[in-house]
Amino acid sequence: MNEQMNKNFSLALLLLCFIVLSEKIVAQSVTVEAKMDSMQLIIGEQTKIHLRVATDSKQRAVFPFLNE
Repeated sequence: MNEQMNKNFSLALLLLCFIVLSEKIVAQSVTVEAKMDSMQLIIGEQTKIHLRVATDSKQRAVFPFLNE
């Protein structure tokens, strides 16, 4: 009987976590687009990359700082 209660409690806890977290998982809608200036590159040649991120106004996009 005690084992059955533990199993039911674990199932209920898992279901509760799924319900609570599903809103946050579904709400995250992010689109990332990357474009390069040149389509043909020589090895070692530098180019510029343009990144565009579309996200909700409540979310924040953080880009890493890249050294040359």
